[in-house]
Amino acid sequence: CLEPVPSADVDPGLAPPPGRPWKLSEIQLGILEIWSPFAETLGLTLESSPAPESEVWLGGGPVMEALHSILDDLLLLLPAGTAVPIQWKQEPGHWSLDFSLPSGTGRVSPDSWSRSVLATAGLEWRWSDGRLSLTFREAPGLELAPPYRPWRGLVTEDLSLVGLFQGAADAGDLFL
Repeated sequence: CLEPVPSADVDPGLAPPPGRPWKLSEIQLGILEIWSPFAETLGLTLESSPAPESEVWLGGGPVMEALHSILDDLLLLLPAGTAVPIQWKQEPGHWSLDFSLPSGTGRVSPDSWSRSVLATAGLEWRWSDGRLSLTFREAPGLELAPPYRPWRGLVTEDLSLVGLFQGAADAGDLFL
């Protein structure tokens, strides 16, 4: 699960701890471990399906503590017996963990410290059509297609296969 980093003793003038790739399942597990027991005490349930096999980038720092100012307040607004489905949704360049809320649920706004921590970590939140979305950027270095490599050595001057293989070997790392 996401491990909080103590921030009380950290000089605010220093750079935040570095980020790293996180599996979506790790993030979901961290959220469920913290907020499912809290939801149960309020008579609520968080419903989730298995997280997709993908990774997102998340900066360091006390991210889970900062999420308390959004998720705690949100759960306190809901009537007992409410089921809150959560699901992952992929969009270009990021993944969102969506919390579907009953109609008429008010919005919550994180305090300034939480907004700062979440922004520094690269996590955004947004409200849309009765849904709270926590948005995570895809991990750097994830590529959906192989990188472009030049097409060299395919045809030689004398059109012989020996020339083809020799040209490819001379050119080095090719994508054929």
